[in-house]
Amino acid sequence: MIKLSQLDPAWAAKKLGASDLTCKGYGCTTCCVSMISDDFGCYKSPAEIAKLHSNYTKDGLILWTALDKFFEDKMRFVWRGYGPAGPGKVSVISDFAPIINILNNPNQRIALQVNNGAHWVKLVNNVDGDWLAIDPLGGIDCRVLAKYGNITGYAIFEKIDENPNWPDEHFQWMQKHGIVEKAHEPNAPVTWAELSKVSHLLAKKILEWVSDSLSKS
Repeated sequence: MIKLSQLDPAWAAKKLGASDLTCKGYGCTTCCVSMISDDFGCYKSPAEIAKLHSNYTKDGLILWTALDKFFEDKMRFVWRGYGPAGPGKVSVISDFAPIINILNNPNQRIALQVNNGAHWVKLVNNVDGDWLAIDPLGGIDCRVLAKYGNITGYAIFEKIDENPNWPDEHFQWMQKHGIVEKAHEPNAPVTWAELSKVSHLLAKKILEWVSDSLSKS
């Protein structure tokens, strides 16, 4: 796990996209994304991220969904959230309990928006009633609530599995219910087209089960 600082001379003076904002002054989000990319084995430095204009708005705000193309199907942006369930400030760890589930997922990472929305840090863990994170202001460990007082949002990223496989037992279950074809190898890589087809058939099957259950009640 690397710890990056937006103050690092290697990129501190770099402009964020086509804006006049520098990484030194406003590169906290960029550094968080860079650290997350290292976790997923597709490291891009803050300088590399900042260089591409399409990664930012004209005002230097990061464009979350543009990062998917930038990281070439190695990692993807999943969700931009605000507070525990909407706009607002989180001041106690229990308000952010759902994030613990993501912390336990080795294929997902989270950046937290803190300090009334003015700063971003990379979340590492929860400890002693607080959130442990890496702060791009110096590339140091910090306890989020103790240092910044609140969390106003978050961004979730996910590592893309190049060869997602269907476990045999799951494949057999879907085969039994006619969701997948018999000709498909249980452990063969799954294409997006196949995933779309399976999702559609699974949704249809669930609706059938629900309708049948309601008719019997």
